[in-house]
Amino acid sequence: MSPYCTNCGNEVEDSWNICPNCGKTLKERQAPLVQPQQQIRQQSQPYQTTTYQRSFTRVGNSYGTTALICGLLGIFFGIFYIAIFLGIIAMIMGGIGVGRDENPSLATIGLVLGIIDFVLFIIFFFFLFSWWNWMWNWWP
Repeated sequence: MSPYCTNCGNEVEDSWNICPNCGKTLKERQAPLVQPQQQIRQQSQPYQTTTYQRSFTRVGNSYGTTALICGLLGIFFGIFYIAIFLGIIAMIMGGIGVGRDENPSLATIGLVLGIIDFVLFIIFFFFLFSWWNWMWNWWP
């Protein structure tokens, strides 16, 4: 390389990349051997995953609580016709709550109570109508 700038003719040294007088680039700059600090930081960070939410969010135990209350009321009012509806509601809410509640234990208990309520209602009315039919035929 010549000791003079090709643009302005000012005297320059071989180690200079730019002429201090006119600012012309004297030689192409080589890429640094060391990576910049920001690139090093980006490479050293662990791989991060993106979490996606499900189509529904788990909010409390509302289905399980509803199933439990309906199941208990259904067993309590087992001799009335409302028991069959409470049992069905308890089974539906318990089935939904098993998949959606934060703690599915209440939903499971409500589901079981709903099934028990439904079965007891069927058994009770089967025996009641059987007894009634027997009494009706027996009575003169």
